[in-house]
Amino acid sequence: MKKLKWPGVNKAILNIKIDFSFDEVAVIDTTWEGYLDGYRNAAEILSDLIEKKDHDLAKKDLIAIPLVFLIRHSIELNLKLIIAFCKEKRLFLNDFDFTHNLLESWKTCKRIIELYFDSAPSNDIKNIEKGIKVFNYIDPHSYSLRYPIDKKGNISIPGFPVINILAVNKLGFGICETLVNIFLSLKTIAKTSK
Repeated sequence: MKKLKWPGVNKAILNIKIDFSFDEVAVIDTTWEGYLDGYRNAAEILSDLIEKKDHDLAKKDLIAIPLVFLIRHSIELNLKLIIAFCKEKRLFLNDFDFTHNLLESWKTCKRIIELYFDSAPSNDIKNIEKGIKVFNYIDPHSYSLRYPIDKKGNISIPGFPVINILAVNKLGFGICETLVNIFLSLKTIAKTSK
């Protein structure tokens, strides 16, 4: 077999200098809220690029999967935050294993909502659930949007998928905003029940 010529390395990695000056350092927030804000803000930045329409159309196609992943992951983190918070504050004591499946996490959150919100309109609950089903359909186990093939070598997103990015954005951000408001209400409950 013929050996290939080494392509060389990018000169930037040869001359790297780690500098901790203020404008080059990010202070990482490792709380639930920090992760939520980070993924949501990254999704909003990509979404804004698409909405401006002053970009190469090929780039829009290339950032579609990462954008939908960021939104889906934001939804997942919101659901898990509600569950983790309620367990920590002993507002909800049922056993629950964290999963990447949005519908499983939603079922637990829905039980929490039914337990603590007497005025949650059934239409709102149905609409949240419909939206979560869309994201769960796109990527049921948080795998399809991260890798082009699954563990068995099958194509993660078969066929020639087309997605309305702006509609998915609005749906995802709407779900996230609603879940954040649910979480903030639960924080109020936890404070008053001490």
